[in-house]
Parts: sequence; C-alpha cells; structure tokens
Amino acid sequence: MSTTCVVDELETSFRACIAPLVANDASAGVTYQDEQRPSVEQAVNQFVEYVRKTEAYFQKQRATTAARCPELALQEEVDELEAELRRKDVVLQEHLNKLKQWQATLKAMQEYSGESSFSGTPSVQSLGAAMK
Repeated sequence: MSTTCVVDELETSFRACIAPLVANDASAGVTYQDEQRPSVEQAVNQFVEYVRKTEAYFQKQRATTAARCPELALQEEVDELEAELRRKDVVLQEHLNKLKQWQATLKAMQEYSGESSFSGTPSVQSLGAAMK
C-alpha cells in the first residue's frame, strides 16, 4: 500500500463525512437531516477506520525505517528529549520569575509591617516597592 493511496482513501472518506454538512440544499430541513443521519454515521465510521489504517501504515513505515537506520530513530528520540528539556526550562523560568515576584512582595510587606509598627504611616518608598 503506497502513501498516496492511504492518504487518498483518508481524504475521500473525510470528504464523504463533510459532504452532507456543507451541502447547499434549500430543502435541508430537520426531517431531511434525520434521514441522512445513518449515512453520515456510516461515513464517520469509515473515516475513523481509514484514520486507523493510515496511522498503522505510518507506524509500520517508522518501524521499518528504525530497523534499517537505528541512528535515525536515536537522533529523533534525542531531538524529542531536547525539545522537552527546552519546554521544561521555559516553565521553570516562568515559575522562577513568579517566585521572585512573590518574594519581593513578601519582603515589601514585611518591611511595611515593620515600619508601620514604629511610625504611624508607611513610607512612599516602601509602598512603591510593594507595588513592583
């Protein structure tokens, strides 16, 4: 089974799924839609079947390529792991930034509560720092 054949079958089944939905039929009332329901369900089931066949085909091709060229499979896995590390680094940096903001807010609140116990009013500098 060739790639184009698998993809063509998938495309044809997808078109069969959406054809009733995009039809410009003026008489498409509720009863017409109810009558079409079994054929739409059949088209959707056929589309799902072709999706599974397409997925199986590409998994088989990937396994074949991995068996012939294991270094390609390893390189792909390394690339995926590096991409995952980059995503996690971004998340860690975001959390670190939030942590710094909260630490600054906490410090400003502590300074404010310390100042307010000694002098009746907080200083403008401590309030400005708390707002940052």
